Amino acid sequence: MLAGRLTMARTILMVGLGAFGAANHVASARAQILDQWKPVEKTLSDYVSEGFVIQTILLEHVTPVAVQATLYFLRKDNTVARCTETTTRRGGSTTALSVTCAELGKPAGK
Repeated sequence: MLAGRLTMARTILMVGLGAFGAANHVASARAQILDQWKPVEKTLSDYVSEGFVIQTILLEHVTPVAVQATLYFLRKDNTVARCTETTTRRGGSTTALSVTCAELGKPAGK
């Protein structure tokens, strides 16, 4: 009986460590993807006035009611930009609005 419990405990530990390793790989991959986006001091309006064309608009609900993010992906020639508009609402009114932009580039060290 004790031997069976020890085997089960070892199996759970190995599965847990395997999941931990997988989580680290996912976190590492996410960091590499985010590392490719370089923050810039431009606005969505700046990009449009420079001749960039909006290619895709994605809507993400960060939380079911309070926070919503709209991602705009723009392109001009070989340059790709992403602007994220984050809106926070409370009680039917907008309490915060932020817009950040970034350009796609090579990851650091590449």
